[in-house]
Amino acid sequence: MSKCEPCLVGFYCPLPKMFQPIICDEGKICKNSGLIVPDTTCPKRYICLKGVKYLPNDVSIQVFNITKNYYEISESFDSPMKCPKGYSCQEGTGNVKNTTALSPFPCGINTYSANDASSQCTSCPNGYECPEKSNYDPIMCKKGYYKGSKNVRVKKILIIFL
Repeated sequence: MSKCEPCLVGFYCPLPKMFQPIICDEGKICKNSGLIVPDTTCPKRYICLKGVKYLPNDVSIQVFNITKNYYEISESFDSPMKCPKGYSCQEGTGNVKNTTALSPFPCGINTYSANDASSQCTSCPNGYECPEKSNYDPIMCKKGYYKGSKNVRVKKILIIFL
């Protein structure tokens, strides 16, 4: 290379005299060349790993897989990945290890997220339970069991037979 080149898409160059660009941070998107800082924050409902270059395009986006607290990393980091079922992803999500980017957040007990690419979890409906930390499919109460709202009062009825 005989002359200085603009920093590549997917990277940024914050300092003068750089001889190597810095890969775009987790939770960010570097969609332009010549950046001194990442130019876009990862949108809600998505996870941006290091080096993301493109804004979400739902046609070609794959779902980020999380199994038993192990993150399965996709082959390509060029595009954001959809937040998985059972999790919510706020703006700036990209953490798969201990970094400053936000982590995908498990919905938690008594809430769920049934769809990929969710930015919020929903309360588990009455008549169903959501017992795990990352629920995506509420479980119907079996016969002999119930689940209502916290303020349900059971009325006692006195039946008199004549």
